[in-house]
Amino acid sequence: MVVLHDVAPQTWHRYAALIEELDRRRIPCSLLVVPDYHGAGELRAHLDFVGALQIRQAQGDEIVLHGFLHQDREPLGLSPVQWLVRRIYTAREGEFAALSAPRALARVAQGLRQFSEVGLTTQGFVAPAWLMSRGTRRALPMLPVRYAAGRRCLYRLPDWRAERQVSLVWSVRSRSRRILSRLRNDWALWRARDSAVIRLDIHPADLGHPRVARWWFDTLDRLARERETLTKGAWVARWE
Repeated sequence: MVVLHDVAPQTWHRYAALIEELDRRRIPCSLLVVPDYHGAGELRAHLDFVGALQIRQAQGDEIVLHGFLHQDREPLGLSPVQWLVRRIYTAREGEFAALSAPRALARVAQGLRQFSEVGLTTQGFVAPAWLMSRGTRRALPMLPVRYAAGRRCLYRLPDWRAERQVSLVWSVRSRSRRILSRLRNDWALWRARDSAVIRLDIHPADLGHPRVARWWFDTLDRLARERETLTKGAWVARWE
């Protein structure tokens, strides 16, 4: 699975070279779209971007709801674990990490409405940083989505049936993080040689680092020769 995270008008240009490579290979991908990225404007205010997404969907790519704002604006509280996860690990982008069920329900419904207003459809939901509060987990089965994704799982809704998956992902905010990510991903890729699913979770910031971008392109080239590529939604349809 090729999964492009944080897809928004502000980040779309960073994916241009990768999209071109995917098209050349006729590889479909799952586009994780943020309807109002960092509060910078709803989808209907970015018609060129919406048009590009409509074309991608018509050509076989999958549109996935990826939060709504991609920002965690909830009170932090006193928990050291919450502080580490929501401020250090995610840099305040774990939007659904602390939402109550009513707030999560309203936030996802708002995102689905924005998709509908501009002619986009989706089967799935992926929380920013894969962080879902208990409230979010209670809310999702009440919504018209067939699956949700975690860091190492894909969940079928409404019963939360889980399938383990191998996820390759980079952290690029510092040199040390990039070194550790390279070691981890090389090891995970070797261990995953017999795994049913390998997920390439690519973020726009990755492509701003030439060595990281090169690693993604080389990995895509290798796996495309060995495996079939499916979107998340296509995999869920087979799973059912």
